[in-house]
Amino acid sequence: MFNFIISDPTLLLDAKSGAADAVLGLSPQSVASLKSDNKVKIVADTTPTSEQIGLPNNQAPFNNPLVREALTYAIPYQQIISKVAFGYGTAYYGPLQPLLADYDPALSKPRPFDMAKAEALIKQSGISTPVNVTMDVQEGNSTDDEIATIAAGYWSQLGINVTINTLSPTAYINALEAHQDQSYVRLDGPGVLDPGYYLAYDLACGIGFNLSSICIPKADTLLDAARKTNSAAARKTDYAEITKLWDADSPKIEVYAPQFVAVLSKNVTGYLYSHELTVTSWGVK
Repeated sequence: MFNFIISDPTLLLDAKSGAADAVLGLSPQSVASLKSDNKVKIVADTTPTSEQIGLPNNQAPFNNPLVREALTYAIPYQQIISKVAFGYGTAYYGPLQPLLADYDPALSKPRPFDMAKAEALIKQSGISTPVNVTMDVQEGNSTDDEIATIAAGYWSQLGINVTINTLSPTAYINALEAHQDQSYVRLDGPGVLDPGYYLAYDLACGIGFNLSSICIPKADTLLDAARKTNSAAARKTDYAEITKLWDADSPKIEVYAPQFVAVLSKNVTGYLYSHELTVTSWGVK
């Protein structure tokens, strides 16, 4: 029997009491509270998703690449992974999540938290501060809300004043799809583990699903070549060049790649997580 529950306290109670053989969707904080509980087993799997701060590249002040670059250095990534994701995340920076083929760890190293560099880049950008911006988050999503709150605190030191705009799930999705956000926090990633599929909507110029309105024409040309070639070596080279171009453009902020966590009871004898559309299965005694 499957029960669909959205209440984190209820899920935590089910995990602690053994009422459920497998509990999925617990908040990282609740999972962390179970680490010393020998009645359960915690299984964490890498996912093709990432927690992102979207910076629509066609809207001021984010149409200025130096402003975008500055803000990537004004995020305490390791603090967020430790305090918000409770360790269930990986820091990186680039267009492809670590699970995707042709992800290059050498080219996707996380950016450091460096407020001095961020301040210098804001000055170099030539924008007049203070600047007021809104950041949309979805109601009930505590992780996105915490990320937005942390970002707002540090960005205010650069003269970028963020008002967090909490929207209902419907209003949030509608604003994203209509490109009405000035900035946003979102968990995103492809349902198909193919970098070409993902970047075809997350990178390509003029695509409605490209929520940050990223446009790097040379990267589009390389993406088209990567998707058509039968050569693994050529494809790897193309995605490496795309990663370099993306990195230089700083089009959005990849905060971290989260893990998918399951809390299993002692009755569970086998567990399998599939990355495709986040499907799981398990066996019990």
